[in-house]
Amino acid sequence: FSEVEDIHEEVLKEWLLDLGSDPAQVRDCLIDLSERLTMCQRKAQEYKKYQKEFRLEVTRFEKLDQVINEVKLRQILWDSVQQWKESVEIWNEIHFHELSMDEVEALNTKILKNCAMLDKNLPKNDIIPKLKAEAEEFKDKIPVLGFLRNPALKTRHWIKIEQILNRHLAEETEIYLHTFEDANAFEEDIAAELMEVSNMASAEAGLETLLNKVENAWKELELTVISHRDHRDVFVLAGIDEIQTVLDESSINVSTVAASRHVGPIKPKVDDWVSQLDLFSRTLDEWMQCQQSWIYLEAIFSAPDIQRQLPHETQMFLQVDKAWKDLMRRTQKAPLALGAMTAEGVLEQLQINNGLLEKVTRCLEAYLEVKRMAFPRFYFLSNDELLEILAQTKNPYAVQPHLSKCFDAIAKIEFGKKKTETGESVMTNDIIAMISPEGERLTFGVGLKARGAVEDWLSKVEEAMFLAVKRYMRHGIRVYGLKDRSYWMQEHP
Repeated sequence: FSEVEDIHEEVLKEWLLDLGSDPAQVRDCLIDLSERLTMCQRKAQEYKKYQKEFRLEVTRFEKLDQVINEVKLRQILWDSVQQWKESVEIWNEIHFHELSMDEVEALNTKILKNCAMLDKNLPKNDIIPKLKAEAEEFKDKIPVLGFLRNPALKTRHWIKIEQILNRHLAEETEIYLHTFEDANAFEEDIAAELMEVSNMASAEAGLETLLNKVENAWKELELTVISHRDHRDVFVLAGIDEIQTVLDESSINVSTVAASRHVGPIKPKVDDWVSQLDLFSRTLDEWMQCQQSWIYLEAIFSAPDIQRQLPHETQMFLQVDKAWKDLMRRTQKAPLALGAMTAEGVLEQLQINNGLLEKVTRCLEAYLEVKRMAFPRFYFLSNDELLEILAQTKNPYAVQPHLSKCFDAIAKIEFGKKKTETGESVMTNDIIAMISPEGERLTFGVGLKARGAVEDWLSKVEEAMFLAVKRYMRHGIRVYGLKDRSYWMQEHP
């Protein structure tokens, strides 16, 4: 089109790239050229449509695309100049603390990118170098502006900044960008000091965030308290895996904060957390040890026979039992983990409890050793199995489940029976026979009774066992030659 050639001649005129040209007049001219090119584009599209309908070769209109690009490049140049000028004016007029560093950095990057692109595609001119120089100069200020706009800066940091700048910013009602230019904040030495203060503020903020994470983790963390063996008013702690995980993470985080060289402003708070977590950890260890020992011994000392046989140890256990139940009732009402574990006197009480329980356990083991020495076959039983027997000394039948461990070939012993006045058959404490795992039955002599200490009458059962086996062997030998061997084997087990 001749119109395109005319526009091309106009767009190449030097005044459109002259630094002294009126920006408003240039932009109006470029807008007018752009609108004329739009009309040319529409005509070109119409011609292409007709060419396709008549199956003619489609014209490419390369000149039109070239001129459109030339206009767009000049529009980008003058738009960049205007946007940069207006933005710098705004940045200098608004309050410094309202300055958006994200917007500043984004625009500065955009302008420098446009300058690099325009420098390659436009004829040499004075506009691009000037715009680039201004953007480069401002780019050097951006790091310092970032230091001063650091959201982590607090009053103590601004006091240091005032000392560095030798200017009382707190006394100034309004602070602008030029305030720091006047104070030479962008000089290399001063900028380095400001960077150090900003980095310190960021590091301290990071430590405070880490410490707040610890505080939030414990704020609502509760101990899981459940009823013990369906008792309504007796409680124990359930799983502590979550508590232990939070404790481990908190200890690591607090140790990290305490080891930092920037901990100064929050050191008292950190020291308090170090102390609390250490107390919590020691209390938790003592707590779980006490609970484990109490659960084990509670089942033992709830038996009247054990209480009667170990009165001194029973008194010590009952002292712990009362303190433990009181502690767990308080915890059930106020289950916050940190408060419960670090309450005054809890650690000391648990340490006393564990000391008493350790004494009770030692005395219990010594007591079991005495019983085993009196009847050595008790060594074949575990502590729990032996305690089960000793806890039921008035019930001689309680030994039946454990006889196979004490005696290799005795599955159970047979007790005598008698009729009551109502005709009901009841078992007596007379021991009349022993029965092997195979069902063989050997009778004992008369007068063997399950009476007194269990180790005493079991010793008599052992003696009676030897006598019974000898008696049956002698009898078998005497009649061996009198009967056929097959019958003899059946009659004499």
